[in-house]
Amino acid sequence: MLNKPYLKPLCLIVCLLFLFSCTPGCTQQKSSGGNMYASTEQSPSNAELFPQTDNSQGDSERQEAESENYIYPPSLDLGARFKYDDPSQQNTISVYFDEIMEKSSYSAKGKYDTDYETYVPRSGYTFIFIGATATNVAHKGEGVYYQVQTPQTGQFKLLYKGREYDPNTGITVITGHGDAYQQKTLDRYESNSGWLVFEVPLPFNYNNARVTLDLEGSNDPLWKLVVS
Repeated sequence: MLNKPYLKPLCLIVCLLFLFSCTPGCTQQKSSGGNMYASTEQSPSNAELFPQTDNSQGDSERQEAESENYIYPPSLDLGARFKYDDPSQQNTISVYFDEIMEKSSYSAKGKYDTDYETYVPRSGYTFIFIGATATNVAHKGEGVYYQVQTPQTGQFKLLYKGREYDPNTGITVITGHGDAYQQKTLDRYESNSGWLVFEVPLPFNYNNARVTLDLEGSNDPLWKLVVS
């Protein structure tokens, strides 16, 4: 083979031209490959990049706390009568509750006022009306006392989730609903009926509530606010 020194530079030039001509194609191919990756793979979402605490368990626990039934001593059903003797031990009084309603406001007359006042609950509260009836049901023994005094309004309490609520003791007549419950003197077989009005928190779960009569003893009766 003939020795041609000029061929070496020529080959070198050809190789360089070939490499330069391939470089754009290779770059384009890499770029195209990058676009293909972008179109088939999704970028991580904000939720993946910044995970948030799952509150569903906490919400569930709060809902369970709302619906959880509190444990009370044995309680009478709504409408059941509780009987006890008056202080003289000569007469028997019965007490029961027969109606419940919920109101966002009411108008009532005070004991010493001629005008009616409108009552609005505090924020996050509502009013529960409970119809109470006390009756002088019987006379016992040879005693001469036939009259009884029914319980005072303040002797009734509403129990709810470990707290005690007092009724409004300063009203006599409620607009559109009749008499508020008040203490009265009753002859034999007479009855005294009226509404007890309590301000209670929302949401109010009737299963977790009881109404009681404070007789200053260890066996004060309890009533459910729902029918079993």
